[in-house]
Amino acid sequence: MILHSIDFATRPLMEKLYHQYGHGSSAMHFSSLYVWRNEMQLSVYLQPDLFAVKAGWRGQNYWFFPCGKEQAKKEFLLSLAAHPSVFLCYACEEDVAFAKQHLPGVYQFSHTPQDDEYLYERSQQVELAGKKYRHQRNALNRLNNNYSLGAQPLSDKTLGDAFTVLKAWSEKSHDMATGGLIGCNSVQELLTDWKALDVCGVVVYEKDVPVALAAGYPLSSDCFDLSACIQSTENSDFSVFARHRLFQHLGDSFTVVNTEEDLGLAGLRTVKQGMHPCKIIQTYEGRIYDSTFFR
Repeated sequence: MILHSIDFATRPLMEKLYHQYGHGSSAMHFSSLYVWRNEMQLSVYLQPDLFAVKAGWRGQNYWFFPCGKEQAKKEFLLSLAAHPSVFLCYACEEDVAFAKQHLPGVYQFSHTPQDDEYLYERSQQVELAGKKYRHQRNALNRLNNNYSLGAQPLSDKTLGDAFTVLKAWSEKSHDMATGGLIGCNSVQELLTDWKALDVCGVVVYEKDVPVALAAGYPLSSDCFDLSACIQSTENSDFSVFARHRLFQHLGDSFTVVNTEEDLGLAGLRTVKQGMHPCKIIQTYEGRIYDSTFFR
């Protein structure tokens, strides 16, 4: 099986297959795979009608659930079934149903809540109307009462300031690491190739000093992925402000925002649940339950 690097040469086919056969998760989108390719040690098995990502960070035999035509997926999963130590990660509910239908009894799946993706209605996150959004409104009010904040779109002019925020955040982010993943490299990749990845973002300033960054990329014509929301200080309210300004900046063309997973971090999970998602994409991990099925 020949594996390829995830780069801009593989992008056209991967994006074509994602938009034709994917289920809308950020985990399988090219841009997400690209920015995480080094930190998660990702490579891709790529065919005209299928791609499957190998996740070296999780172990020698970990694969993302494949994306592609029905028959191609069935044949690929069949080939993996000969290796009892294989695991499948980032499978959504549709993937689990597919495996149960076409390979009954071969794979056993369990929910991995740390990989679930949180989706929000952008307009509600902008308006923050009603009792359930009072915590976010209170955070913005605290900032307005105590700081002089402003925001500028990510551009050639503000890119250096975005890297300044990243540097400060990376120096303190090791305490937030889970399972060895921190995310500093992914944000670095996001900013380095921001134009090629169609990144949209805002840099937040406090008296001309860059203090926060919120940025991401389109997953579809109406869904935006918030890939990075970081601040250079310990004041997490700055990230609330950055996120809110980005949602305003996106405009009405994007109706849904995906903020990705919480990595199993209790604080991050509390924040994302407190934003009141309109949908959660539940994610599962599969392991070989009976490798003799096809023998």
